Amino acid sequence: MSTSPNSTKKEKDGGYYAIKGFLFQFDLTMIKILNNPQKKIQFEQIQDINYENYVIQVKHKETQNYSDSKIRKPIIQLIEIFSNDSSKKLNLYCHFKDQAPNIRVLKLAELDKILGNEKSKFKRPLKLQFIKNFHLVFSHDYNSQFLELIELIKQVYTNNNDSLAIYYHSIFRSRLLELAIKNKGMRELNKSDLDEYLKDVRKVFFHSTYTEFLSKEQYEKIIKKEFFTIKTPNLNNFERLFLIDVNKNDHIVDIQKTINNIIKKYFRPNKSPAPIICFHNIPLTDLNLIKQALIDQGVFFNDGTFFNGDRFRIDRFLEKSKDKPLKLLTSENLSEVTSKLSINEIYQFYTNNLLPIQTTSSTKYIQIYTKDIEQITKIVS
Repeated sequence: MSTSPNSTKKEKDGGYYAIKGFLFQFDLTMIKILNNPQKKIQFEQIQDINYENYVIQVKHKETQNYSDSKIRKPIIQLIEIFSNDSSKKLNLYCHFKDQAPNIRVLKLAELDKILGNEKSKFKRPLKLQFIKNFHLVFSHDYNSQFLELIELIKQVYTNNNDSLAIYYHSIFRSRLLELAIKNKGMRELNKSDLDEYLKDVRKVFFHSTYTEFLSKEQYEKIIKKEFFTIKTPNLNNFERLFLIDVNKNDHIVDIQKTINNIIKKYFRPNKSPAPIICFHNIPLTDLNLIKQALIDQGVFFNDGTFFNGDRFRIDRFLEKSKDKPLKLLTSENLSEVTSKLSINEIYQFYTNNLLPIQTTSSTKYIQIYTKDIEQITKIVS
């Protein structure tokens, strides 16, 4: 059964807004951390966010209008938490496109209306006590909350440097993303944890939403400065992997320029090994044209084969050579290479989808949204 363009678009939009809602929650978590620097802020545990005796649920519905039924389930969850521990202070942070920011203290009749057919599930004394400890917070939208957080980061860390604040935000968000998939006991942070993380940055994730707040030139400048400007005379001698998500509109000439820029910056005979470039979503015909063009330019490479049409051979790929400044890889063989080779730095440029990859705690892993290959060429130049 084929999928219609409309249904595909809805799926993509649904995924985009789901991710945006998740990032909205992370931004609120960071606001709570920076506004409560001495407290451990937990997230994705009892509820979305909790610290001391506060429990917070978060719902971000920027494309939807408010209705009672849309907050019924989270409020029921909060009442159930309160029934087990009446010391809790409970908040539901939510955003709907037709609701201006405000904080509401519910009356019993309003709570019953939200609960609908579920209102009889809870006794009147419990509900009366609950509304004394509960706030319904209609919050700003994603963009407004993001800007609020950036201003807060500027005040706390960067002395009003906008670009540096964006960079710090990407680091903090990456830390929350990293912890979100770990055991519940590890999903907590305070400000001193963020401070420590800034000293030894291993993972940074530049999501596409940053492009909504920065010009194309500003975005490229931040990433180029922080990750692709070699600040010491000597290039560290270790393996680097560049993952590039190829867009169907990317021109082969621009792909070649990106390859040449990476070679020029990162290959040093006897000092720094040939960089590994792994293309994702590239047609085989286009890849073969790129290989032909490289050979025509006198740029020789190792792609794990001995001849055109040969199968991929891992031992061949792992060979080192002073005369081959590049290793070319396709995503089909990526896991085999990463299981055999210790890679110190991974840079993943994605346009549509991130390619899953296993990393160690010591791997520097930078994930960067880019509009097209031309933008990568500018960043890596």
